[in-house]
This record gives sequence, structure tokens and C-alpha cells, in this order.
Amino acid sequence: MTPAPGTRHPRWPGICKGWALLLGWLLLLAATPHPQEHGAPADTTHAGSPRAAKTRGHLAKDSTAANTAKAPADSALVPLPRSRARAEAEPDTIPPKRPVNRYRIVQPYVPASATERQVAISRGRSKANLGSRDGVQAGSIFSAVNGGLVIGLVQVDSIGHDTSWVRLIKLENVLDPRQPYPLDRSCELQPKLVTLETVHFEGETPLISQALEDRLAHMASFISAFPEAPVLIEGHSDSGGKKGQAMALSLQRAERIKTYLHEYYHLPKARMYTRGYGDTRPLAANASETGRRQNRRVEILLVDKVPAPPDTAAAKPAGKKKKP
Repeated sequence: MTPAPGTRHPRWPGICKGWALLLGWLLLLAATPHPQEHGAPADTTHAGSPRAAKTRGHLAKDSTAANTAKAPADSALVPLPRSRARAEAEPDTIPPKRPVNRYRIVQPYVPASATERQVAISRGRSKANLGSRDGVQAGSIFSAVNGGLVIGLVQVDSIGHDTSWVRLIKLENVLDPRQPYPLDRSCELQPKLVTLETVHFEGETPLISQALEDRLAHMASFISAFPEAPVLIEGHSDSGGKKGQAMALSLQRAERIKTYLHEYYHLPKARMYTRGYGDTRPLAANASETGRRQNRRVEILLVDKVPAPPDTAAAKPAGKKKKP
């Protein structure tokens, strides 16, 4: 019988109930575990079962292999002696916090046949992670420090853009007597007498090109890594001009570079010390214009302590003594 318009079909509730039962049965069937095909037993591994432990062992082995594959090529280092390694791992007292120094010995190199300390020191070299990008020049001297103890002084022999080769020029302390070479990768580098950039002058005008400006920016970043090291700015002049004005002119040039570093690179003025040496320290002969151009300069250095001002009286000619 056809239902009247606007009324519900008399079988509609039964149809909905049937569909609901079918859907519930399908969900129950999907959630019930079934044996694997071809008669293989179902995997009922629990967290504490031997099979789970074996699985974890394989996963750990795979993870270790992946970490080993990612290790750098230079990670094969000579291990520390057991006694020293334990002393460093379990110190008696907690050392005070010090600012992190990113400049250090990257890798020391010694001859394979070097078993005596004297031979290792004289022929050994170390690679450091500083270079010309930091403004460091060859001949600069650093203190090699390990755990707050100064091991000795190293000098930059040759320098590249990112790294440099240094050699030990003075041994002060030995941390591990069993090692023939006293420097290792734990040694930080602290400025002793570091020669940085040089700015030349034409009269009273500094000759700062775009390339030099970029180098000065990197140099300022290097200086900021050692907040306790004084910055020494030394002014020089050629032998031209009137006698007695060279000292004042060289000091004026040094003061100008000090102001420049403060205004452009935000180096604190309290850290920078200016000195004027006039024409007493020429780099080249003043007989030619090329030599005079090299002598009109300002040198920037990073030192461990501020030197005394130059004795200006020694540069003046001594007058005749009056007779009594």
C-alpha cells in the first residue's frame, strides 16, 4: 500500500536498524586479529619478551652505524690517559664559568718518529681555527691555555683565510708528562701580541677601501671575542714635514682610527689605547715616495696588557748643558 504524501514509510525504521547492525559487524570484524597467511603464527611480541629485546638490539645497532657514518673524517683522535680523563670528568671542585673562546688549536701534528719532547716541540706544528678573515697577520703571538693553565706561547707561521699554522716558541707548563707534545685540541688561544690590520694615510686622510672596510668589520668581530684584551692603535709617519711634528701627527692619526672603530664597529673607547711613534719605526726607506707611503700608517694590535707610552724625550735631541 502506498503511504500518504508527507508520511514516513512503515519499513524505514527497520531498514535503518539493519544497516546499523551491518556496519557494527564490519567494524568488529576489522578489529579482530587474524592468523597470518600460509599458517604463520601471529606476531604477539611484548615489550619485555626476548624477541622485543632482540629487535631493540638491531635498532640500536642500525642507529650506531648511522651515527658512525656521519662522523667527520678527523674524529679519530688519540684518547686521553685514563687517569687524566677521569680527573677531567670528575673534578674535585666546580670551576668558575668563563666566557667561551671559539679560537683554539684544531689539531696538532708531530713527526711519527718523535718520542722526545724536544724533538716534538721543535718540529711539531698545530692547526688553529683563525685566519686572515679575522685580520690576524703572520708573526702574531698567542698564549695556549688549557683549563686556565698557560701551556706556552705559539706564533703564527703561515696563515690562510680560515685556518693558520702555529708553532710552539715557548713552553711554560706541561699538563701531561706522558705526552711528547704539550699542545692538544683542548688548548684555547688568548692574545699575547697579535698584529691585525694596517690603515695607510695620505696626509691626514685614511685610505680605507671597500675591501679594507670589510676586513675591519671581521677584525672587529675577532676583537669582540676577547673582551678583556686591550686594543693598541699605533700611529706612524714618514720623515717629511717639520721636525717635531711627526709625533703629534702620528698620534692624531691613531686617534682618528680609534674614533672610526668606535663609530662604525662599536668598539668601546675604554678598550682602545693610542700611541704615536712618529718616524722612529719606519717599514721602508723614506728616500722614495713608495717607502714614505708605507710608513704613513696606523697599526692595530690586540695585546694582553697595555704598554707604557713612548718616551718622547728620548726622540728629541739633547740640548747643551749649561756650565756651572
